[in-house]
Amino acid sequence: MGKLINLRHLDIKGTRLTEMPTQISRLKDLQHLTYFVVGKNGGSSISGLKELCNLRGKLDILGLENVVSGQDASEANMKDKKHLEGLVLKWSGEMEDSLKERDVFDKLQPHAGLKTLSIFNYGSTKFPDWLQGVHSFRNMVSLELVDSANCYSLRSIGQLPSLKHLGIEGMKAITIVGREFYGDASSSKKPFQSLETLRFKLMEKWEEWHALGAGEFSCLLELSLVDCPNLIGELSIRFPI
Repeated sequence: MGKLINLRHLDIKGTRLTEMPTQISRLKDLQHLTYFVVGKNGGSSISGLKELCNLRGKLDILGLENVVSGQDASEANMKDKKHLEGLVLKWSGEMEDSLKERDVFDKLQPHAGLKTLSIFNYGSTKFPDWLQGVHSFRNMVSLELVDSANCYSLRSIGQLPSLKHLGIEGMKAITIVGREFYGDASSSKKPFQSLETLRFKLMEKWEEWHALGAGEFSCLLELSLVDCPNLIGELSIRFPI
């Protein structure tokens, strides 16, 4: 790795790495990294991302269940990776400590200019405050929340001003989608003012979807409700005509 100190592109798609090469943190000029794997039992630490502040494009971080603590996650310095446009965060789905998992997620806050964010298999019951206080992510155009089976609330997503694509899948603890989905009730901005596609899938316990009546979904072009067997009654959401 010492001879590759000036490496700028590391493409490891299609491999089955269980942890990253040693000394990857020394590749300070690295601009493109397809994914980063957090190793088990003292293997590659997420802190190996600390010095990789020139990363661009999209980065997948896998094996987040192996992060030792929130402090370890904070050393990844995700806020400083201001050239990243897309971020994928993946847990294995095997949660051992809900509070630790939430703390780790909290410390992985990306920079405010992020455009796409996908979250897979997050196991705690609540998303971190930075995701719920979404007013800071003004450039985000795509958000995916997949198999966060223990989360029971969707909060403030409607206040993302540039969001065009939203996918919510496998959130099995959600029973009601209400006012918290649209954001701050005192805000003068219409919720979901840029949203074009909205997908709900595998929402087994979802029963009610409450309308806000504030001109939400004014740009919606595509709505998908797949395998939501308990969503009953009249769909009171008003859509553009």
